[in-house]
Order: sequence, then structure tokens, then C-alpha cells
Amino acid sequence: MLKHSLIAAAAALLLLAAPAAFAADDANNGPTDACMKQAYDLADQAEKKQLPDASLEKLDGMFNTMEKHCKALELPQAQAVAAQIKTFIDAGK
Repeated sequence: MLKHSLIAAAAALLLLAAPAAFAADDANNGPTDACMKQAYDLADQAEKKQLPDASLEKLDGMFNTMEKHCKALELPQAQAVAAQIKTFIDAGK
């Protein structure tokens, strides 16, 4: 139950943050939208993996970092965190 709650919370945070990010200059919406969608897709993958609670807690911090980079349009940094998240999920830690 905690596993699904943490992933659901991460996904909810990403979705709640999206409108604030979208309120930025319209020219920035495309990259921000794509970045947030990638984070949401990764959260979905993590949920399907049914990872241990300790892993989900670590992922939560990683998703928060990625979200901050997305909102700040720090896309290379967001992509680096996304790669770390994907590696972590694929390892099934």
C-alpha cells in the first residue's frame, strides 16, 4: 500500500506542478510539458515495477529533483536525473 501511495503521490505532485510550469511564457510550455510528461511516464513505469518501499522513497526524491529542473527549464539536468531514474527503475532495486 505504501508503495502505491508514494508513486501516486509523486505522480500527483508532478501533475500539480504542471499548471504552474505551464503558466510560464508560452514559448517555454513545449519543453516543460515534454519534461513533465517524461517524469510522469517514469513514475508510471516505477509503479508497475512494484519496487520496495526504500526504493520508492529514493525515487520520490529523484522525481522532486527532476520536477524542479523541468520547471526551471534546466532540461539537460532534468534529462540527467531522468536517466538516473530509469536506470534505478530498470535495476529493480
